[in-house]
Amino acid sequence: MLMSSKIKAYSVQGNEYGTIRFAASSVVARREGANELDCEFTEIETCRRIPELDSWQEKGSVPIKHLMEHHGWHQECGYCSHHVYAENPGISWNEDETQSYCDAECHARHENMQRKWEQEKRDEQTLREHLIAAAVEKFPEISCVMADPKQGQARFDFPGCTGQASWKPGSKEIWVNACDMDAWQSYRAKFLPPAEKESS
Repeated sequence: MLMSSKIKAYSVQGNEYGTIRFAASSVVARREGANELDCEFTEIETCRRIPELDSWQEKGSVPIKHLMEHHGWHQECGYCSHHVYAENPGISWNEDETQSYCDAECHARHENMQRKWEQEKRDEQTLREHLIAAAVEKFPEISCVMADPKQGQARFDFPGCTGQASWKPGSKEIWVNACDMDAWQSYRAKFLPPAEKESS
């Protein structure tokens, strides 16, 4: 992005949060800042020029670490949400220095929480794939198969249905909309072997 002398840096501050905007006027900076901070134009408390930040226009943004170290800004800790300032003893940063933490302990707790969340997402995806595969194997000719890991069930369309049926692996019950019972009986008689024709 080419640097323009008409575009200048503004510090736009709302009731709780702030941002740096590069704009041609304070009105534009205030409007763009309000959009970024998700508040009304009239809720912006201050919008002032910061000439020393004009040089960051080419990069498109000012690193939060620079704002904290040179302009007195603070950031919420990535784990406990307490305010973190550059002068905090023991301040810790993530790898790309976009998020600060009160100290190494908060940093470690956040990373542990993140790893736990990522593992839970992987486990959920594995269960989703298992539910879908189990339904496809058990019920021939079904379509639009979806899974709800939290409920431990699969949902699917079967020939002639108007709504989805649902089933939990290992269960002998299939939940079918009342209006689809005739279609389900026809499907069951045609596609499921006698041993699989459970009550529904």
